[in-house]
Amino acid sequence: MIGGGPAGLMAATESARKGLHVAVIDKGIIGNDCSAVGAKQIAGSGYWSNDDNYKHHLEDTLTSGCYINDITLTTLFTKKVGTAISRMEEMGMPFTRNSDGTAPDVSGNAPGHSKGRSLRFSDITGKLLVDTLLERCRCAGIPLYSETPAIELVKSEDGICGAIVLDYKKGNLYFIRAKAVVLATGGLGRMYNLTSNPVQITGDGVALAIRAGAKVADMEFVQFYPVTVIAPASIRGMNLNCQYYGAKLVNAKGERFMSKYFPEQMEATTRDKLARSIAQEIRKGNGTLNGGVYIDASPLSPDLYKQKIPTEWDLAIKAGIDPTKQLIEVAPAAHYFMGGISIDTLGKTSIPHLFAAGECCAGIQGANRLANNGLAEAITFGFLVGEGAASYAKEANFAKCSITCIENKVEKIMNDFSPDGWLPRELSKEVRQIVSDELGVLRDADGLQKAKESLEKLLRIKLNNNFGLPCDPGMMEYIGAKNMLTNARIIAHSAYIRQESRGAHYRLDYPAQDDNQWLANLIVYQDEAGRINSEKSLTGTKGTREW
Repeated sequence: MIGGGPAGLMAATESARKGLHVAVIDKGIIGNDCSAVGAKQIAGSGYWSNDDNYKHHLEDTLTSGCYINDITLTTLFTKKVGTAISRMEEMGMPFTRNSDGTAPDVSGNAPGHSKGRSLRFSDITGKLLVDTLLERCRCAGIPLYSETPAIELVKSEDGICGAIVLDYKKGNLYFIRAKAVVLATGGLGRMYNLTSNPVQITGDGVALAIRAGAKVADMEFVQFYPVTVIAPASIRGMNLNCQYYGAKLVNAKGERFMSKYFPEQMEATTRDKLARSIAQEIRKGNGTLNGGVYIDASPLSPDLYKQKIPTEWDLAIKAGIDPTKQLIEVAPAAHYFMGGISIDTLGKTSIPHLFAAGECCAGIQGANRLANNGLAEAITFGFLVGEGAASYAKEANFAKCSITCIENKVEKIMNDFSPDGWLPRELSKEVRQIVSDELGVLRDADGLQKAKESLEKLLRIKLNNNFGLPCDPGMMEYIGAKNMLTNARIIAHSAYIRQESRGAHYRLDYPAQDDNQWLANLIVYQDEAGRINSEKSLTGTKGTREW
């Protein structure tokens, strides 16, 4: 398992239950450096939901995804999420419930949900869930290797043989051979200058799959959390939820501007629409000096704030900020990635012996993730892929792998370096700036073309190899920079081709949603020469369901 978040840990526990020898590696600290630890709620239809079933959850997910979700995967997800949640409860995960066992949705139904189906434990659901899985892995004796990033997958004519990994503490490269490799590395938010994601989230699993030749899809769809703090600096990067309880967004002139964009829903609209509205207000010159807008939480009493979102309140107060008494500068921040690796119902990718689960996969969320579906997808497909990979590994032989194959892969890695090359952090900074400037909330052809050309030039850049091992940050920076560049090229390519606006992808030059041409997914793969190939797959689900 490559990735120590909820998807990887759930997959590990389920594979181990099937009697497989399993190991988990992670670039950061397993259980700490994943986006899921910040999740507040988890969505799923089950016995805790009033007047709900998977069909309602499915319809809400498809609606939010603008009907380009993979119908097979999304149906499976909504049918099985209850099983995965029950499995978490068996492991000891406590969910807060009403006296009748129903879900205590924070404010009626969560945004985009037609039913009250979101479960939580206070507002630390994600952290507690990951801790529960981590403890279960330890009890099962599953080896857990933190600070051990995968640098490249090794592929032969039979499929994936294993991965070349770095023992960061010792500074040694190793080849780990496996019958099945599961990628569960999360999203790619750290490709952007402003993000709610932890520092390690640079799209590593997606990039590994791309360079191995696997098919990816929906790479143009990046969800931005609309209300992320940019100032004061003491709480920069914190996602706020007070807008769901009456807080108002105002521009630098003090105007409540959401009435210009979505007057019926105002701040309670979906994340993509809220992020787009904020970005447009800033673009019109009505933003703050720091490049954002203000959130005014004065309509909330301190008691209500503490009751509904206690962790958010506590973090602000500890930083010396009372959000009910002062304006806070906020802006959209990269939050969740809807695109990623193409998989089937067992998590199989287009390459034999390679599986994937969680946020690094495409298909379930479509063009825009429904609130609280991220954590739900992670544990559901962690559960399914863990079983699927285990069954596959029991029957499969190891993919043929020669020493030459491994040596060639190591040689390709070393070709990235030159004594007079850029420092890895310089490449990271350049990629992030291009991505932030041109692949953000608002896009157009000129900016996307500029991004494509700039990123292609960066492919020719050699990196300085004068950093020492072990424990030199330069090596980690190199891995992240390489993976960000791989992903950014595909995102720019996909965003340029999709000439419409849909969900989290908004084109200023094509502002309308075009169901005639683009009720479809864009499937992309990279050949051995690094060329990007793409095809449109007409898999849109609008109007296809009968019940």
